[in-house]
Amino acid sequence: MVSIIVTHRKWLLYLKDCFKSISEQEFKDYETVLVVDDLQDDKDEFQQVIDEYKDKINLKVFYLEGKTGVSAARNLGMDKAQGEYIYFLDNDDYIYDDGIKKLLDVMNEDAMQYIGLNNFDVVIVAIGESLEASIMATMYAKEKGVKTVIAKAIGTPQKKLLEKVGADKVLMPERDSGQRLAISLVTSNVLEYITVSDKFGIAEIGVVDKWVDKTLQDANIRAKYGINVVAIKRGVDVIVTPPPDIKILETDTLVVIGENANIAKFS
Repeated sequence: MVSIIVTHRKWLLYLKDCFKSISEQEFKDYETVLVVDDLQDDKDEFQQVIDEYKDKINLKVFYLEGKTGVSAARNLGMDKAQGEYIYFLDNDDYIYDDGIKKLLDVMNEDAMQYIGLNNFDVVIVAIGESLEASIMATMYAKEKGVKTVIAKAIGTPQKKLLEKVGADKVLMPERDSGQRLAISLVTSNVLEYITVSDKFGIAEIGVVDKWVDKTLQDANIRAKYGINVVAIKRGVDVIVTPPPDIKILETDTLVVIGENANIAKFS
């Protein structure tokens, strides 16, 4: 059994969302231990929430007396918890619907042994929505000697944590998709965009009218715009590393690399 320990002082609306996320877990062998620390919400409204979720999430409520604070509240929660595993959850946070299950799967050493991680050269950890599970899976893979661990993160803080515990590369697909969408919305000439780093990207751009029938050298794209043309897509053909005397056609698509800010100028 998993003991989910939640501490609460105020912000009842957030607490309801927190409880709702617990009730939607696929994994059901858990108890919810709520430790109330100097309640500042309306007592009647608070009790209504408790009554609503008491049976839904196997809720047990305890009140902190004397010393207050998150640490003291969590310590009381651990004293009252009866589960084999402890999961701390802030009252203004929530768990994805399969968050606990994923975490337990990662913690199951027999299961991890069964898939034979030590036989893989590359492991991809794609459970970015569960920070704890991502960290544990990454650490376990590195401990088993996996040469390259690629992990998924949903934000920069999570990316930094995964890098610290051993991830060789951390991808943030949501951020990258957002950047591509943002650039496509504000720049009509950018057809496709790929993030290379926080600063640089590769893009496919349409030909600007003033470039038509000019050579790359005459268009002077690198000097004027700070981007390098690395390829030209011409119909079904791709001209890689085009020579400076090649003429730019109206129907061409230029593949360029450069700073994101410079690429974004093509509106």
